[in-house]
Amino acid sequence: MAGPSGQCDNWLVAEHGLLFGDRIWFVDVRTPARRMAVTTHPEDGVAVISLWHGDSCTATFRLPRRDAARFVDALAQGLSVKDASAD
Repeated sequence: MAGPSGQCDNWLVAEHGLLFGDRIWFVDVRTPARRMAVTTHPEDGVAVISLWHGDSCTATFRLPRRDAARFVDALAQGLSVKDASAD
């Protein structure tokens, strides 16, 4: 986060694998400045979802392996519902 001096303070994101690891990026449909990244960390049993605005990470969420299938299922179920207004 930018402090009073305008300098960016994202040092917490520099945890091993989070800043420089392999990421899968997703761009917000409203603006390309808003992005989401997903990294997997099998050694820790988590996937890390991070939200970005420009080059600044604004939030992270560590999704435990045990919840990953439920998360994917929620996305699939929610997006599989046919929108009646689309017809």
